[in-house]
Amino acid sequence: MYRCVVESLAELMMAEAAEARRWQDRFELHQGDGEAKSKAQSRRDGTEPGFAVKLASAALWRDTAGGLRLAGLSRRGWWRRQPLDSRARRMAVTGVGVSSDSEVVTGDVPGGPSTSQTIMVSSLKRLLSELPPDAAQNAYRSAVMDENVLGKATTGGREWAFRQLRRFYALDPKSLLFRALRDLWQLDPDGQPLLALLCALARDPVLRASASVIVGSAPGEVVTTSDWQAAIESKFPATYKENTLRTTAQNVASSWDQAGYLHQERRRSKVRTPVHPTSAATAYALMLGYLQGGRGQALFDTLWVRVLDQMPSHLLDLAAAASQQGMLEFRQAGGVIEVGFRQLLRPFDNHDQGRLL
Repeated sequence: MYRCVVESLAELMMAEAAEARRWQDRFELHQGDGEAKSKAQSRRDGTEPGFAVKLASAALWRDTAGGLRLAGLSRRGWWRRQPLDSRARRMAVTGVGVSSDSEVVTGDVPGGPSTSQTIMVSSLKRLLSELPPDAAQNAYRSAVMDENVLGKATTGGREWAFRQLRRFYALDPKSLLFRALRDLWQLDPDGQPLLALLCALARDPVLRASASVIVGSAPGEVVTTSDWQAAIESKFPATYKENTLRTTAQNVASSWDQAGYLHQERRRSKVRTPVHPTSAATAYALMLGYLQGGRGQALFDTLWVRVLDQMPSHLLDLAAAASQQGMLEFRQAGGVIEVGFRQLLRPFDNHDQGRLL
């Protein structure tokens, strides 16, 4: 029944895209029981502005595809923001197919795949190497579950791996973040670990909270498990039990290690190492800032760019190199910087959506 409701409202949601975006923001606000009851009839009739997105989001709350999800009205009567699956997320997409920041999850809500898994860079590499850039969404599941490209011994192991990869990366060609990842993936093999990390940072609040350890440490410094625990606890106080916090800290440490930021020295400590971002990783980091409203010079002072470990002058050089390779449009003149993403943020109805033009 829920699926039918979503499909029947799809066209209405696209027509009300601007209004839907306003409702997406209002989902952050608590709504009292009385108000919720008073609006029940108008929501049921579909007469309340933006109702399509609200209803469809609630209908899809059981899905575990990752991204952003609304768990619906809780017992206390408010809309509680949780991870949404890719279909519900696309309901907040603008008429030209480009989302603003709806795919970049808020960093203020606890949760995310890092509580139970690392970013699985080697598994992502293996999966993407088996499928073309324009592969359909169901091809990714088939590759993991039917063809067992990840080499898992059991069906449960395959299901777990696929679910976690989908939570980190969406694995959906209609996901703006994943499509951009695939656009850049083959162009820059050396930048793949950083591309994976940046996409995961955008989709995982806990992993993003751990970025303060990286940004706040210099190459050569020792980073311990307690540093990761402190960063997560500082962002989400009294949220996780001790065992969960410790496991999560170990997971995020491994994720940053896989991306090239750490070197194992002792069992419970690692040494911070510098990373060397490529033009593709720089383009993706700038795109994330753009999706959150950054423009011009401000794009070079976001968290996404700060984790690249580079001086501003080198970042400008990397952006210029990315522009020469067609990854973005970069112009600098008279102290004014302009950055555009005509290809990475092209409309989804483009026939060449499976590759960077």
